[in-house]
Amino acid sequence: MTPRFSMVGQHAFGKRTNDAIFRAGAAADQAVARHGRDRVVNGSVGLILDDKEQLAVLPTVSEVIRGLAAVDFASYSPFLGSPEFRAAVKSFLFGDELPDAHLEVVATPGATGALRNAFWNYLDVGDSVLVPDWRWSPYDTIATEHLRRIETFQLFTADRQFTLEPLEQQLEHLFARQPRVLVVINDPCHNPTGYDMTDDEWSQLMTLLRRTVQDPERRLTLFIDAPYLDYAARGEQAKSLFRALTPLPRNLLVTIGYSISKSLTLYGLRTGAFIGMSQDRGVLEEFAEVNGASARGVWTNVPRAGMRLCSILHGDQALTTRVVQEREELRGMLRHRATMFLKEAGEVGLELMPYRSGFFMSIPTPDPERLAAALAEEQLFVVPMELGIRLAISGIATHKIPGLAAIIKRSQQRLQT
Repeated sequence: MTPRFSMVGQHAFGKRTNDAIFRAGAAADQAVARHGRDRVVNGSVGLILDDKEQLAVLPTVSEVIRGLAAVDFASYSPFLGSPEFRAAVKSFLFGDELPDAHLEVVATPGATGALRNAFWNYLDVGDSVLVPDWRWSPYDTIATEHLRRIETFQLFTADRQFTLEPLEQQLEHLFARQPRVLVVINDPCHNPTGYDMTDDEWSQLMTLLRRTVQDPERRLTLFIDAPYLDYAARGEQAKSLFRALTPLPRNLLVTIGYSISKSLTLYGLRTGAFIGMSQDRGVLEEFAEVNGASARGVWTNVPRAGMRLCSILHGDQALTTRVVQEREELRGMLRHRATMFLKEAGEVGLELMPYRSGFFMSIPTPDPERLAAALAEEQLFVVPMELGIRLAISGIATHKIPGLAAIIKRSQQRLQT
C-alpha cells in the first residue's frame, strides 16, 4: 500500500478525532432519525436533559444572559479574565470553605482549558500525567495533543473499595523518572463512576501528597477536576473537601478546574477558570504569569458574556438564591433517576462501580466495545471505556430509566454464552 502523502509536522502525523463519547452520541442521533425518539435511549449525553429530553437550562441564567448588553458579547476581555469574574469564581467555588492559602484565578475556555494549561505548564515534554484508571477519556487526548503521556493508578480494589495505595506507588514510580509530577483527581461526582470521596479520604490523600514531597527537589501539582461539584449529593457540604487541602508545602501546588458549563447549564459558552492555591505567594505570581501567557498564545481570552454573567450573579444575592434553588431541582431529578436505576440494578444483579452522585454511572465489563455494540442493538447507547461502559443518567428521561438495568444485565449474559 502506498504511504499517504502528508504535509503535517511529525508530531501531528496520523492524528485524528475518534472520541468515543461523541461517536456514541452520533449513533444515538442516527437511531432517533430511523426509529423515533421514544424507542431510543441515549445514555451518552454528558449534560442534563429534562424529562421531555430537552436541554435543561436554569431559567434565571437564561434570563440574565438574554439581558446582557451588546458590549458584553462583543468586546474583548483581559487575558486573565475580568477582576469581577475572578472574584465570582472564588465565591462560587469555595463558598464558606475559602482555604487559608494564597489563591489565583485565570480564566479559561471551560475546565478543558484549565486541564490544557496544567498539562502544558506543569510538566516537561515527554513527561507522564497520572490519572485514575477509571477516567474521562479526553484526558488521553489532551495529553497526546500536548506531547505528554498518560499513566494510571488503580482507583478501586477488586471488591470495589476506594484505595490510595496504588496512587502512592505510582507517584514514587514517576518521581524516579521525572522531577515534576501532575496528578489528576476528578471529584466529587467522579466522571465516569459517580463516586464521591469522603472528607476522611481527602485528608488521607493530602497526607499522602505531603509525605511524597518531603524531598525538596520534587515538584508535585495536584489538579482537582471539579466541574460537577454543584451536583454532589451533599450539596454545599461537598465543599468541605477544601478544608483538607492546607497546609501546603512549597513544592506542592494545588490547582482546580472550574466550569460554568455544569454549574450554570451553559455547556457551549466555554467559560471556566484555572485556580491555583499555594502557601508561597511567588508560586502564585508565577501561576498567573505563565498561564496568562498561555492564554495569549492559545486562545487570547475567553467569552466575555460568560464572565459577565458570573459577575452579575455574584453581585446580586437574590439572583444567586434563585439559581441555587433551580439547580436543586435538577439535582433532585438526578437523585431520583439514580435511585430508580440502582434499585433495579440490585434486583437484577447488575454489578456497578461505586456511585454516590452526579451525571454518570459505570458498569465494569471485560469487553466494553462489544457490550456497547450489543446495547446499541437494543437502542440503548452508552460510552465504551477501557474498563467498562459509562451510562449518563443525566440525559435519560426519568420514564425511560425502568428496564435499563435489566437490558444491560441480559446483554452481559448473552455475551457470556
